[in-house]
Amino acid sequence: MINKKIGGIRIRMDKRKVLLVNDRSFTAQEMIERLEWLKEYNVEFTNFPDRPDESEGDFQERMLQMEVHGPSEELAPSGLIDAVKDINILVVHFTVVPPSIIDAAKNLEFIGVLRGGWENVDLPAASKRGIPVSNSPGRSADAVADFTVGLMICESKNIVRSSIALRQGLWKQRYVNKNYLYNLKGKTIGLVGFGQIGSRVAKKLSGFEVNILTYDPYVSKEVIQDFGCKKTELDTLLKGSDFVSLHYRYNKGEKPIIGKRELSLMKPTAYLINTAREGLVDSDALYQALKDRKIGGAALDVFKTEPLPKDYPFFDLENVTLTPHLAGHSLDSMTAPFEILGKEIERFLKGESLQFVRNQD
Repeated sequence: MINKKIGGIRIRMDKRKVLLVNDRSFTAQEMIERLEWLKEYNVEFTNFPDRPDESEGDFQERMLQMEVHGPSEELAPSGLIDAVKDINILVVHFTVVPPSIIDAAKNLEFIGVLRGGWENVDLPAASKRGIPVSNSPGRSADAVADFTVGLMICESKNIVRSSIALRQGLWKQRYVNKNYLYNLKGKTIGLVGFGQIGSRVAKKLSGFEVNILTYDPYVSKEVIQDFGCKKTELDTLLKGSDFVSLHYRYNKGEKPIIGKRELSLMKPTAYLINTAREGLVDSDALYQALKDRKIGGAALDVFKTEPLPKDYPFFDLENVTLTPHLAGHSLDSMTAPFEILGKEIERFLKGESLQFVRNQD
């Protein structure tokens, strides 16, 4: 093994082979260009295309299947098992990495995921081999937080509904929420989940002079208080909030955190905002609560089936705003993961402690 010092740190100089797996989100050239600066650490890039030309609908369906079933062998692209045989570092976006891929990569030392989650990689299989898996936390956190606040305003202020009415030739100023059409100032926002996104939503809402309740059993009271928020139990949050916004991680097979009972605790004038995962909410119970006006309204960006079918029942409701899984979309969100994960790969190559490793103590 040949070594040399870069910036006072001894770097391993035998060439590491890095496989970049591109899908319809990133081209191979984009991935190489955004990580090219790592070449100073003596890495060699190759790429493998994972169905880059598939339709948006097929891509979304595959992603939903991945989140439900995890990194199953059936979802792995054909040919990847041969492409990984001699590589040292594997970088993927949504491509699944099941045990067969990990087992085939005899020289694999590190797996990087260009997502805020890591459900597409079999963590136990990687841990068994002692291979660290790091993701890109916060890659789209600002985009989703911005979108969340936007949905609160759009739904409560009838922005989308009034735009549609105007296009239909209607000058309509009174809507279904006319008796509880309030400003955000002085209202109570309930944040279910206070991680990368939830905490940013709290920060962005600070200028609106709102009160913020937070439910997150994994975040300390002190951290939540530092953001000017109050930590509470879920039932208390649901009863006291004018807006309930979901930013909780959903694991496959879990029961929805918001079901019929939870919806019944909400104010009849309260709005439910979901930019996280469809599985967090019992859709049937939400539909009935909206139809019966048990809650004030809802804004949804995530769905069980994407794209939505033409007969989607929520289309007939007057008190819901629907958007096509757009919350994380922005040009910033497309460059941020390469910055976040690129720095993590650099730490790995330099032998430093990893910040975002997901499968090691």
